[in-house]
Amino acid sequence: MPAMPTLISRDPLIGILELDTDPDPIDLAMHRKVAERLMSTVVEFLLPKEPTRRHLAVERLERAADGAAAEPKRGEEGRL
Repeated sequence: MPAMPTLISRDPLIGILELDTDPDPIDLAMHRKVAERLMSTVVEFLLPKEPTRRHLAVERLERAADGAAAEPKRGEEGRL
């Protein structure tokens, strides 16, 4: 079970987080910016890598929009 960070200071926000690693734990000293980056990276890591139905629908719409823009309108094939 992960331990809670040890708070060193509230202003500026500074703390230490113990990370369980093999072979020994690592103490990660961090300030607000490092903590925000860590959270962002962990969330990105945990997000599903497989495309969801929403992603597939957006891709289909984008392809359709690109295709419609690339195809000439009826009767405009030879015009400049």
